[in-house]
Amino acid sequence: MSKGGGGGPSEVQQSTSGLPDYAEPYYKDMMAKSAYETSTPYVPYGGARLADFDPAQAAMQDRAIGMGSQGNSAAMNNSFQAASLEEGTVLPTPTRT
Repeated sequence: MSKGGGGGPSEVQQSTSGLPDYAEPYYKDMMAKSAYETSTPYVPYGGARLADFDPAQAAMQDRAIGMGSQGNSAAMNNSFQAASLEEGTVLPTPTRT
């Protein structure tokens, strides 16, 4: 019975690689910029995060609320047509099948 191992010499192959000469200045510049950015403190955005609704959007929301309380398709058709006239586009009239 034999116990393990292949007793022959082992070879170690080592290789190294670096950046091509033409890329080194770009890499160094990028690393310098990233070092600067990571050392700069975070400045939160001070402006509004969400825009307010414009008048046409607010009007359509009011119509949708009114349409839900009336509960009829005529109110819905009128609301869609009014919205299309305000926006300058023509929406198809909803129909029941």
